[in-house]
Amino acid sequence: MSTIYDIAKLSETSAATVSYVLNGRGEEKRISRPTQERILAVAQRLNYRPNVTARQLKSPASSTIRIAAFWPEFYFEQSLVSAMHAVKTVSHLYTEEIEVSVHFFTPGKLSDVWDKMSPVGFNGVILAGASMEDLAHVAGRPRLVPVVLANRRYAGFPSVSIDHEAAGRLACELAFRRGGQSVCTVWDSRFHVATNLRRTAFTKRAEELGLELSESQYMCEGSSEDGYELGRSLIQKGQMKKVLYCNNESVSRGLLTAMNEAGIRVGEEIYLFTANSGPDSFCRFMTPSVTTIDLRMQEVFEQGLKLLLGIINHHEDGDTVTTIAPRYVYRDSMPELVK
Repeated sequence: MSTIYDIAKLSETSAATVSYVLNGRGEEKRISRPTQERILAVAQRLNYRPNVTARQLKSPASSTIRIAAFWPEFYFEQSLVSAMHAVKTVSHLYTEEIEVSVHFFTPGKLSDVWDKMSPVGFNGVILAGASMEDLAHVAGRPRLVPVVLANRRYAGFPSVSIDHEAAGRLACELAFRRGGQSVCTVWDSRFHVATNLRRTAFTKRAEELGLELSESQYMCEGSSEDGYELGRSLIQKGQMKKVLYCNNESVSRGLLTAMNEAGIRVGEEIYLFTANSGPDSFCRFMTPSVTTIDLRMQEVFEQGLKLLLGIINHHEDGDTVTTIAPRYVYRDSMPELVK
């Protein structure tokens, strides 16, 4: 097994300098960027793996597996709850204690926090909601611990993701089946990889079905408040359709409130359904309960966490790519048709 002394020798620097860089203190110690890059490149070439437990020799916490979860700072409130449920479920399956710390980042600017992370402090990383620019940055950097992508796919990385294209197609088919040409859609106004995949698939399927959407696609920030204001505006202008599909469950909550206040009988006069990334209860206990395209995020993160733990313990292949199919969950806002 390689040591920091091996890295120091090959990178032509001191063991102390190597230690500072591997502990994320390179900038603090004013170590030049080329030197830091050289040390990290050598560490990766030697397949260096930080021994977290060795730093805790006599500590009862020596059996703890520490995982860093990198999380986008917007649009992921619901799925983060699903992820925490996944951590709780998976942690009960292992004898080691699993400790997960969440590190927020701005999509497209992951490099601001990624390059400052100390690889010595963690056994592995789960990266969720990254942009293509973020993933390209991580792919071009030395990786001293395993990295598993959650809800993304990128060459060279193990990953677990929902099938976003399938989710978009399912949403379009359900909307058309229940509303015909009387369909409107609400999408997140900020660019987002998963949303864009679903929207592109929805639009393509609409073209195949002959569903005209040019005048009935609306953009909205990803909050209940913005959904509520959009709902009020659509109602006041008479722009509501028979079927309303919303890509964001927080926005759908606001839309539903606006319709309830206007006396619209949701599930009878107008059908509403949404994509759901949070726990099932979030949409189940709305009034009325809301039909969803279930993105199965808890399952995504459970499988992703198991995959990462398997790679850490050398039980899983580091090239594993898993895709999970979305599914319909019918509720009162759009009851299932009885054949």
